[in-house]
Amino acid sequence: MELEKIVLGKYIFVFLFFFLVLGYVIAQYITWSSPLVLILWIAGALVLMIYHNRIIQNHYKANAWIIALLLTIFSLLNMHQHLPDTRLKMGKDQQVLAKLISEPKITKRQIRMEIMILEIQGQSIKPSKTLAVLWKDSLFSFPFHLGDQINFKAHLKPIKPAYNPHQFDYKSYLKSNGIYFQSEGKAGEVKLIKRHKGWNFSYWARKQQKHFADKFNTLMKAKEAFQIASAIVFGYRTDFSEEITQTFANTGTIHILSVSGYHVMLVFWFLNIILKNFDTYLGGPACRYVLVLIIIWLYAAICGFAPPIQRAALMISIFIIGQWLHRFQFSVNSLAASAFILLCFDPHMLFDIGFQLSYLAVLGLILFTPFFKSLMNHDNSFLKKMISLLAVSLSAQLITTPLALFYFHQFPTYFLAANVLFTLPSSMMVMVGGILMLSPFQGINTYFAMLLEYIITYSYSMLTWLDSLPGSSIKGVQMDGYALVISYLALLLLSVAYYSRHIKSLFLCLLMSCLLVGWGVLKTFSKQHFNGIRLYNVQKEIAFAIIKNGHVSLFSSMDSIQDKRLKYAVWPDLEKFKALDEIQFVRLENRMEGNISCQGKICLIRNNKLPKQLNTTETWIFDASNTDRFILESIALLDAKKQPYYILKDNFAYVWENKAHGKD
Repeated sequence: MELEKIVLGKYIFVFLFFFLVLGYVIAQYITWSSPLVLILWIAGALVLMIYHNRIIQNHYKANAWIIALLLTIFSLLNMHQHLPDTRLKMGKDQQVLAKLISEPKITKRQIRMEIMILEIQGQSIKPSKTLAVLWKDSLFSFPFHLGDQINFKAHLKPIKPAYNPHQFDYKSYLKSNGIYFQSEGKAGEVKLIKRHKGWNFSYWARKQQKHFADKFNTLMKAKEAFQIASAIVFGYRTDFSEEITQTFANTGTIHILSVSGYHVMLVFWFLNIILKNFDTYLGGPACRYVLVLIIIWLYAAICGFAPPIQRAALMISIFIIGQWLHRFQFSVNSLAASAFILLCFDPHMLFDIGFQLSYLAVLGLILFTPFFKSLMNHDNSFLKKMISLLAVSLSAQLITTPLALFYFHQFPTYFLAANVLFTLPSSMMVMVGGILMLSPFQGINTYFAMLLEYIITYSYSMLTWLDSLPGSSIKGVQMDGYALVISYLALLLLSVAYYSRHIKSLFLCLLMSCLLVGWGVLKTFSKQHFNGIRLYNVQKEIAFAIIKNGHVSLFSSMDSIQDKRLKYAVWPDLEKFKALDEIQFVRLENRMEGNISCQGKICLIRNNKLPKQLNTTETWIFDASNTDRFILESIALLDAKKQPYYILKDNFAYVWENKAHGKD
């Protein structure tokens, strides 16, 4: 009967969501083939027949498991449907017919866009999403837009993984958007097959977004203020300066730079206040709810239907419909319902970091806001509002911190102060920005733009001040998979202990918290006493670090430690050993041609040049400056002499520690 309560009771969507996710996770480890797909279809049909014929009609538990099995099979087949066609061959030039599914982003040397490949070598295939990179001359114009069908010779390539420890994994990021490979070609060879005709809602929405961006850019004098305003108000992302991005990241307010549930909730609240007084004229609240729903989805479209805005618009829609039917209670089940609907349409969204963090944040609000409010209860009305604001920030941060540490390895120390202080200004930005978007009066718009620019400048200076304080961000924090699971088990037990007054759950929560603390102390000790060499994959350049009991020296052929390539490939790993300003940087001058020996343990082979004598105590490392032919010939020689070696070219970073060598 317990399972019956879950399936038929108030947590039905939690149950459905679990088995949908289970199927998507299993699908990541399956080697797909046509017979396997056929078997899944047959199994699904048989299970559906059993359920339809009610062979076990009065066995509620059995029925629940049949639903779970059906859902798992559906999720497996759904994930397979979203995978690219197997006839797409890597490493070959193939003539493709494709449809543009995003607006091209044009730079001086290349054009990047998302395309859906429809045909290959004249044969129709399952529509397959890919990232197209077209190389061009500086003066070449690209006259193609969203919805157009084009033909070009594409060289299909797998997307490279993150080769260095804790480096941003661009391959996983694209995979979460359903992109498994990229196609390269020449922009001058692209031919238009079919121009998109008729009215396209997506194209119209993007055109409106560009119109608003041009309007803001014209009215606002400060470039930084325009960039922040356009991102916060209607989701138009430009290339932020590194300083802006870092300031928001270090203060724990980076989520504000994208339109999310908070912004949509503000729009809903603002519309509700304005339209509520017109219920009498609109024929009751029904017309108000319909009008609010239409405006919210129009706003979501103008914001580019980015995943965060999709999630927010869907959750608010469920909330509005529930209010309309007088049956809504914002709960874990309603949250699971919105996630379930989105994942049915796009299974890759499950692996999107933004999806995971945003749903965790809302889950934290539901589970832990009452807990924090009970700890800080007060009768004063003003303090009650402040306590509510603090409780919301703490709840969201508590539940998202483990996952954020797992992905980004840094913790914003002053997140609470930053979020509390930035809440009112960001609300004002959305409201003033919304008026500026819709107002047709040029004279008034000038003053609204000045007001918006002042709010942004003041708020950003406040964040900059917080970021300048000592210890504003703790970087290099390690969180592996085991610690992540323990963290969320501890939070689950805490919520069970609070709502069920279960002492054993509280005890287990404290026990797991102690395990986490012990794990953290052990990791810190191992970092402080690490002795070894870390050789990074930076293509044809050189970058290796010698680490000894907390002292870090970075040797590189690049000009400084601030080089963008080092920042991308090396910083995330070294920050866990030492703060960047405490790392000794040594520039390797005139060493790009010859081989480099590191403490008699590693010999870096470069530019197809072998050392005259073999040192049997050294491991030979071949980087990307060597040709494939030279590497193969050298391997044959080293195998004959039983000399250890490692191929760094198109491979993972090499770590030597205590005479143990291998990849990290």
